[in-house]
Order: sequence, then C-alpha cells, then structure tokens
Amino acid sequence: MARHQGEVTLTKSPLGGACFSLWLPLYPNKLELPVNKQ
Repeated sequence: MARHQGEVTLTKSPLGGACFSLWLPLYPNKLELPVNKQ
C-alpha cells in the first residue's frame, strides 16, 4: 500500500515522491532513537 502510494506520488510530483520515500524509512528510525534512549 505504502509502496504503491509512493510510486503514485512520484508520478505526480518527483520531489514530493522522493521526499516521502526517504521519510518512510527515516520516520521509524528517528522514533526508535528516542525510545532507545528512554
């Protein structure tokens, strides 16, 4: 689902699609950092 939406966004706007694709894997990683520190 997320992959399909990312591809659709890329077709509509390459900048937005690339940012979204990069944010997807970064979001959980950034959230895990503070959780690990706590």
